[in-house]
Amino acid sequence: MKKTIIGYIYCPIDELGLFQNCSAGQVISKADDNPPWIIVDHSLGDVVVAKWPGRLWRAQVCGALEPQGHTGNYTRCVSVKIIKEVEIEILFGEFGSKIEKILRFASTLQLPTAERLAAQRHEDVKGIISKGWHRWMKKNGIADEAADENMDGILMVGNGAHTSPIGHGLALVHSGVWESAQREIGGEAFEVGEDDIWLKPPWSNAVSALMEAAWALGAPEFFSSAEIEILLESWNQRERL
Repeated sequence: MKKTIIGYIYCPIDELGLFQNCSAGQVISKADDNPPWIIVDHSLGDVVVAKWPGRLWRAQVCGALEPQGHTGNYTRCVSVKIIKEVEIEILFGEFGSKIEKILRFASTLQLPTAERLAAQRHEDVKGIISKGWHRWMKKNGIADEAADENMDGILMVGNGAHTSPIGHGLALVHSGVWESAQREIGGEAFEVGEDDIWLKPPWSNAVSALMEAAWALGAPEFFSSAEIEILLESWNQRERL
């Protein structure tokens, strides 16, 4: 008897495809076994959220592709049974609803607000996120060969279940502000180097402010109350003139 595989399916809103109108109990099947296949991640920690917003389902594999021909904690399949739709905030940890609020804010950010976020960051904020990263890595037994390394701008560490204390939330905050900057002022928002491109101020500082808020609200256990107050300085004043 084959083992029953139950896991998660994540789809960005603009890539729902077969899952556009699915509901609990429904069997979703591809017409053939050619790629792209339906991907069922075996745990929440394995779900890759490369684009946001999206929808998340708990699902059972009905028709697994054979052979699988890959390494990783997921199953390629051509047919699944939807068990239920899951609140998307669960992808960002215990305080996921707060992270989702920050993501919505990042994706609709306008230039005046980006400037306000940048201007209102606490003068002592640098280095606090770095401390959070090292504390989180220590708690999760992740090799930290450079405990003094500044990790303020890091979006994720490693792969799978251990990417950050809020999953892919930090990377999504960054991409949300990136897309807002592109929409608001186009190429003027970016600095282009030989091999890279990055955000200019105030957008770069706005990203930092929102990542600081995401850490403080999504992973408060890694900071003192004084550190949380500093991390939230800009976020708490985001709507003030």
